[in-house]
Amino acid sequence: MCFIAPATAQRRVYTAVETMPGFPGGEEALANYLTSNLRLSQDSLKDAELHSVFLSFIVEKNGSITGVKPVNPRNTYIERVAIHLVEKMPAWEPARHKGKKVAVHMTIPIRICFQE
Repeated sequence: MCFIAPATAQRRVYTAVETMPGFPGGEEALANYLTSNLRLSQDSLKDAELHSVFLSFIVEKNGSITGVKPVNPRNTYIERVAIHLVEKMPAWEPARHKGKKVAVHMTIPIRICFQE
């Protein structure tokens, strides 16, 4: 007796496609989202922690954000806040390649600038 297992669709995550994913409203809306939703404690303002965080993540076929992680992990408070912020983003407009929605790996910088 022989059982044939159904072929499993291998998940493909692209790095370059015909149409890259987009935050709803564009880059300016993304900057506004990050600026208006970033909440830092007073302690983080006094500390000389890293103030730039590069995060990688996947924009899935449905526009949801998954797999958020720092490119160079340092486990700082600001890094943890930035990860949480990206995980809570609204769904993006998904990427398209050859007429189909596809998952795409993205990396974005988040730079925190403190005003005195």
